[in-house]
Amino acid sequence: MNTNALAKHYDRLGPEERFRLIAAADARGDDAEQGRLRQTAPRVTLSFSHHAPWAHAFHHLATLVYVELLDEVARHHDAFERWCDAIDDQERTQDADGTEDDVEECEEDEPADPASVAAAAEGKRKGPFWERMLQLYYAEGFVLKTKLAGWRLFCERLTLPPFALWKLLPGFDRLQSAIDLLEGNGPPPAFEPEGMVRWLNGIRSEGEPKATLEALLSPGRSANDLESAFRRLVEWWGG
Repeated sequence: MNTNALAKHYDRLGPEERFRLIAAADARGDDAEQGRLRQTAPRVTLSFSHHAPWAHAFHHLATLVYVELLDEVARHHDAFERWCDAIDDQERTQDADGTEDDVEECEEDEPADPASVAAAAEGKRKGPFWERMLQLYYAEGFVLKTKLAGWRLFCERLTLPPFALWKLLPGFDRLQSAIDLLEGNGPPPAFEPEGMVRWLNGIRSEGEPKATLEALLSPGRSANDLESAFRRLVEWWGG
């Protein structure tokens, strides 16, 4: 039976059958089939409170941001592990050839001064491998810290608690541990904006434009992007 003949019976599909067929068409990339299934679906009328579009939009956006932040937490932790592995390799090499060199201790609760690490980044792709991994760790810390600050600023503008929806979700303890690390006593394991710009310019390929503070990721720019996404979601939900 050809597709057109099947399409004549699409109006008889139940809601679960239609959902499953649309999902299957999406999985195989059949946009035309998805379109036919959607266009032949009967319409239903829903009613909800006038604030519901804002509530649904915020829940939707909060879920996406939570997943993104957990990914950033994983990247930050992976960078820490690569730094530690690089230090171990350096120490094994020194033990083997009997040489000595200054190697930064791999202590997550007592990080080195980020400003001095940023200064070392000016030597493009120079320096020991462990030092470059430490720079990467601080760069990942900058991204995580900035995105967290952007989410907080966005929620502050709406006078909403930033983490209330996340506390019962899997992985929140890991996120909270990362927040405690970035906001604890002593210098956080993250570049400041100036240090991040120096690091980006230290690793950029020849011919690429130079990084600037004006173009760098910032809490304000992140919050503005979240605000735009939130308003689009509110509109999508009918607000």
